[in-house]
Amino acid sequence: MLAQAGLGGLQFAQAIPAMQANAVFAAAGGPFQDLVRRLEVFKQKVAMQDAFLRSGVKENLSKSINRLEVALLQLYKLAVFIRGAPGGDGMQKMMILVSALEPFQTVKLPLRLVSIRVNAAQDQLQNSHRALMQVVNQQNELNTRRAAIEQVAQQLPVLQATADALNKQSAALLAGFTELREKATQLALVMNDMRNGARGTGAQSWDKDRFAEGILRLCQMALIDGRVCDEVETITTEISSGYSGQLPGSVADLLTKVGQFARDVAQKSISG
Repeated sequence: MLAQAGLGGLQFAQAIPAMQANAVFAAAGGPFQDLVRRLEVFKQKVAMQDAFLRSGVKENLSKSINRLEVALLQLYKLAVFIRGAPGGDGMQKMMILVSALEPFQTVKLPLRLVSIRVNAAQDQLQNSHRALMQVVNQQNELNTRRAAIEQVAQQLPVLQATADALNKQSAALLAGFTELREKATQLALVMNDMRNGARGTGAQSWDKDRFAEGILRLCQMALIDGRVCDEVETITTEISSGYSGQLPGSVADLLTKVGQFARDVAQKSISG
């Protein structure tokens, strides 16, 4: 859904007709030449924002999702390790836990950087919109030469509508990355709770159920995009099959919640 946010800008660039009246404006004098120049600058700025939204944001979002997939693969290793008997080497569990949680630290930074870039793009778009409004005001002052200005006036509604649409797209992108940043913060909190709990109570007292619950909570926080649903499903299947008898109530509840949440995220990605 986020990757499609820049398509409106591309349609805008294709919709604006070429300025065939440049020669007329050049002959008309300074005010018309300035109007043409400012319109051309506005078109270039909007095209630059379109290129950013379609390439830069998409690339950084994909990079963040790829890092999240790597982190989930590390978490899967921990799920496989605790599948056996409740006992075992507690220190080895701690070492695998730390190595599995470490990649989650790398997810938050790219999301924050992309959010900053989206904010900057939105500011530039607003500046371009203000420049367009100045052009509109100048056009109103040149009504005495209506015959020459009409060709420009026909393009102004298209520019206005496109600027409004890009403003909405930029706001939607910013809202999406704000949600991603919050998810990354929640991931870090759950990760710290698991690490501090294991160190505070001793690795031996952290049994299979508590490891499983921590892993499932991380999986629930990691469901920020449909592309990670397969990894989460693999982890939940591994945890579920690791119990020969009836699942503990807390683990069963978390498995149900994570499974339903994964289905919702996958469906949203398909429909979005």
